Amino acid sequence: MSTAVGRRENPVVWDIAEVGTLADFQREWKHKAGLSYDRLAKATGESAATLRRAASGTCVPPRKVLLAAITGCGGPTERAIYLWKHARYHQRLVDKPRKPGPRRADLVRDKFGMRAALVELYELDGAPTMAEMHERAGGRHGKLPPSTAHRIANGETVPATLAQFVAYLDAVEVRKPARRGLWVQAWHRVQNSGPAPLPDPRSWSPNSIFTASQIPNFLIRLYESVGSPASLEMKMRTGSRLDPRTARRILAGHMPPDIRAFTAFLDACRVKPEARTRWLDAWHRTRAEQMARAG
Repeated sequence: MSTAVGRRENPVVWDIAEVGTLADFQREWKHKAGLSYDRLAKATGESAATLRRAASGTCVPPRKVLLAAITGCGGPTERAIYLWKHARYHQRLVDKPRKPGPRRADLVRDKFGMRAALVELYELDGAPTMAEMHERAGGRHGKLPPSTAHRIANGETVPATLAQFVAYLDAVEVRKPARRGLWVQAWHRVQNSGPAPLPDPRSWSPNSIFTASQIPNFLIRLYESVGSPASLEMKMRTGSRLDPRTARRILAGHMPPDIRAFTAFLDACRVKPEARTRWLDAWHRTRAEQMARAG
């Protein structure tokens, strides 16, 4: 591990290996440049505290902070971005566990697979902001409005046209021609495959839920298995107990805020009494698991 210039640094935190690797990479180039954090701060315009934290391994720094630091040290920015994306991807998996989607275009066969794959592309790119994606896709004159980018990146929909799909590839930095070609092939394959079969709800049985982080994905699959009703229809089915904003947040991968919203979502999906009992058991089981961990 590299030695810092100036006062002794704390060891890099390796709780997440990819984040630790990124921090060590920054320290290595700072050492090669012979710079202290104070001198690097003057060269980059970032504060010494920000730069020190960026190279600690306790967090993934903003991309612009990392690039400023590496550029100031004369390091390779392409390698820095590669390590940053890996670190951010794994940090977000820890912060919000989810089931990763397909990474390869040839594995995508239907719209459900395409939704998951486009979320995965977004996460692999370091989860850029919607403003960044909008700009990469052409800005004001582009074909990917921020609201659409948000829905695609959250797995709520797929691009409506091939032009919008290609704009999304631009937005998540899928740039190599061969790789883009494979994704365009996947787009045409999905479009020509006809209506995708609904996922078998039995393969997403609530009996398989053991941690709270699993619940959002299972609720999304439940929603898709009943035909993906509109949020207004879900509100009507529950007598307004499930407001559209809460429904959209759940379908974007957030936990229901409480058991009332959870049961209202089940009602909106018309879960039958026998299955409802299993879902409620899963809810209480995960709550017990959370309390045990907190204790």
